[in-house]
Amino acid sequence: AQPQQNPPPTAVNKGAKVFTAADVLRRRQQLEKALDLFDTMLEGLKEDPSLITSRLAVQTMFVFRLMRYGSAHVHKISDGGSQKLMVMSEGGLGAERRLSFVFRAAMTLKQIWTGDRSIASQIRLDPRQSELPDDIFGFIVVSRWALARACLEAKKVNAKAPNGKPSRLTLSLSRIGKEIYAATVAMGRVDATEERQTISEMDSDLGCTSDQTEELMRCLRDFGAKDDPKSTTMQAARRAA
Repeated sequence: AQPQQNPPPTAVNKGAKVFTAADVLRRRQQLEKALDLFDTMLEGLKEDPSLITSRLAVQTMFVFRLMRYGSAHVHKISDGGSQKLMVMSEGGLGAERRLSFVFRAAMTLKQIWTGDRSIASQIRLDPRQSELPDDIFGFIVVSRWALARACLEAKKVNAKAPNGKPSRLTLSLSRIGKEIYAATVAMGRVDATEERQTISEMDSDLGCTSDQTEELMRCLRDFGAKDDPKSTTMQAARRAA
């Protein structure tokens, strides 16, 4: 096998603490290519479900680890500035849409978890196992974490917008959030304490505070809450009026 010429975005050369602008651009391109390849793979799985295996769990965790690195790691540039490979949200401008955590997370989760014949629903687990395998546990938890973090980041941008109205992306995430969360629940039960610990660690990668993690956990509880029939009836009556 040929040696790898360019290290993946997660590979950090401890001796190189300062990057040129060209270095950062190259790393951004590598990261975008890796995310695009994952998207292409998901499209292939939807076209040919026979290719779906539990291997997707580890691949998904790896992709979200890349995204956390891209969103959190600050590259010091030789001209005195600094830059990250990704932004958390492009703020509706679209200039950095393809390297926006919120946009990429929403696209990835929608492809994997939504629909009657979603990719995730076709992963076959061993029914003889009383507990979920570690990779499936990680798959479920990283998906829930990414869903809630993307929603909160999108709402944060909306709050700063001049009109204060939610963006199309925020509305889309809110609309599919319950479906995605319900699909993760259908895959299997996860230990609540271990889930919180794992989510705290992922949030820590982004520099989030404990209060921000608590906000994320509340967001997940909202997605997991059953709709109030009375509230649903009242909403339907208001729409009909």
